[in-house]
This record gives sequence, structure tokens and C-alpha cells, in this order.
Amino acid sequence: MAVYDVVVGNIGTVYSGTNGFEANKHYQTYCGKSKSSHGRAGGEDVTILRDGEIHREYVGSIAKQASERDQIGNTPTCEDCGQAEDHCECDAPDNDDSFDFESESEGKAD
Repeated sequence: MAVYDVVVGNIGTVYSGTNGFEANKHYQTYCGKSKSSHGRAGGEDVTILRDGEIHREYVGSIAKQASERDQIGNTPTCEDCGQAEDHCECDAPDNDDSFDFESESEGKAD
């Protein structure tokens, strides 16, 4: 007989037993609480494990937000200005800081 565990984000195991119907009932209840974004289960992931393997899984808003932050955080940035490389103008031809104005004006004085 299969063993079902329902695990909720920061709460932990809320059901453990052999009754799949009961496990699904707890899963649905906590998915609703997670979607409400209120209380301890608000925004949390909810998972049914069947014999230790993921059987059903709801990804809560907290995990989705963290994933979005991670994706934004992995954007390559310019070492000089800190902006995202695709928005950086440090290497643009009109921003060439390597031109030495003093040596240019000295050359004209000769």
C-alpha cells in the first residue's frame, strides 16, 4: 500500500498516511491557503509525495518570486558602471574616455 505525505513550505508535513483521498483533500486545502497569500501557508509550495516521489506539486508565489529574482540577478553587469550589459554605454564610441585632451592640446602648441 502506498504512503502519501503532504508537505507545505515552511510548515512541514501536514498529512502522512495510506489514504490517497485524504492526502488529496489536505493538498487541495493547503493549495487554497497558499493561493490566498494569508497565514503561515500563504504563498508556500504544496507537494504530495507518494512513496517518497513527487506525485503532485503546487508552486507557491514565494518560490515564483524567488525564481524571478534569481533570473534578474543573473543578468551580466558591466564592471565599470554596474548596469546590465545590454543597457551599458561604457563601450559606446561616443563615450570613449581614453582620449587624452592634454596631449592633444600640447600637440597643437608645437
